[in-house]
Amino acid sequence: MNSYFLIWLIGMIVLIIPRINFLVRGYIPILALILVFLAMLVRPLVMTGRLFTENWTEDLFAIDLFIGLTFGFLIYALLHSLSDRLRKAELRRLGKISKLIARFSFSLYLIHYPIINTLYYWIAKNGFSGLQPNLISIVVEILIVILICIFAFFFSKVTEAQTHDVRKFLQTKTNSLINSRRNRVLNKQNEVG
Repeated sequence: MNSYFLIWLIGMIVLIIPRINFLVRGYIPILALILVFLAMLVRPLVMTGRLFTENWTEDLFAIDLFIGLTFGFLIYALLHSLSDRLRKAELRRLGKISKLIARFSFSLYLIHYPIINTLYYWIAKNGFSGLQPNLISIVVEILIVILICIFAFFFSKVTEAQTHDVRKFLQTKTNSLINSRRNRVLNKQNEVG
């Protein structure tokens, strides 16, 4: 079993853990957000050998697990501390944003990793050794994420947005094929009978 499956499981476990009252107080989501930012800052420091290791390392499972745990804690805190307030609030704008993101989420899931790998490979091939953890690198990473989301949105217009039309076309063709075969069988039965 791939050990990174455990990190994926954190996201699933968050959804089934019951509400624990002391973990959903007002300051807990803020604390969880601070922990996520801390984890995000620690990862490049560990990878480059500046924290906990002496040299560059790609063995980052422990730090990735820490990021997964802190992000899971943030999601848990937000789910349970804001759920009552969100149920009472009017969420038209949030609903529109959620529907927009949902329209291209599968495309984003499919293409984000190949794009990132291709981009980093191309950059490394041209002599760039990586971003140092600073404000500029964070802005660059945010821009990359935004560009990937935009690309996934347009990619989904060609793929996901056409799913209904493709399904309708396939159903029509399948039904016509089934009906033509059924008609042939009925015609043969009528000729014999």
